[in-house]
Amino acid sequence: DVINKPFLPVASGEMSTRSAWWTVGSCGVLGPLIVAKFFSPLLFKLYMLGWALGSLYSVPPVRTKRNPVAAAVTISLVRGFLLNFGVYYAVKEAIG
Repeated sequence: DVINKPFLPVASGEMSTRSAWWTVGSCGVLGPLIVAKFFSPLLFKLYMLGWALGSLYSVPPVRTKRNPVAAAVTISLVRGFLLNFGVYYAVKEAIG
């Protein structure tokens, strides 16, 4: 990222690697807890599917972003299906 995206917090030195890992880890734990507490089991499952696909996209050894077809499938599932389906059902739950 230092070469391609030097403006990002870790690459620019605004955030330490340790702080970045702490932030990611905290969000990885708190996000599912919040969704589990305030939303239905269906939305929790959708959230966790998105969480898992996002992890598979970025985290070694799988890193689907390295393969164009796998990256396209992962992004399409998350942005095309999960985002639309999840937002629809979250709004439906919120307004009744």
